Amino acid sequence: MSTEAAEFLALLKLELTDLLRKAEETIQDYSRRLELQAVTEHVYFENVALLAQEECCLKRFIEIAAQTDPQAYGEARQLAEELRQRFCAHVEKAGCAPFTARLAEQKIQRVLRVLEALAESRANGAAGPGS
Repeated sequence: MSTEAAEFLALLKLELTDLLRKAEETIQDYSRRLELQAVTEHVYFENVALLAQEECCLKRFIEIAAQTDPQAYGEARQLAEELRQRFCAHVEKAGCAPFTARLAEQKIQRVLRVLEALAESRANGAAGPGS
C-alpha cells in the first residue's frame, strides 16, 4: 500500500471539506447581509445560486475521493492525476462552474506541496543530526 497516496487522499478530503464549509458559511453570511439589507435580493440570489452549485460539486468531489482506493496508486502524483481527471469529467458532465475544478486543483497542488515538504523533513530527520 502506498502510504504517500493514502496521506494525499486523507489530506485532500480535509481540504475539500474545508472548502465546502467555507461555501456554507458564505451562504449564511449572504443571508445575514440580505436581512440587514446590505445586499440586494438580486445580488443575494445570484451569489447563493453560484455557491449552492459550488457546494453540490464539492460534495461530489468529496464522494469521488472517498470512493477512491489509495492502494491502487504507487504515489500521490498518480492519484492526484486520476482525481484531476475525474473531477474535470464531473464538472463537464454536471455543468458545474469551471472555477470549482480550479478550486480543487489548488487544493491538490497544496496537498502535494505539503507531502513534498513532509517527505523532505522526514529525509532530513532520518539522516540524523550533523549529517
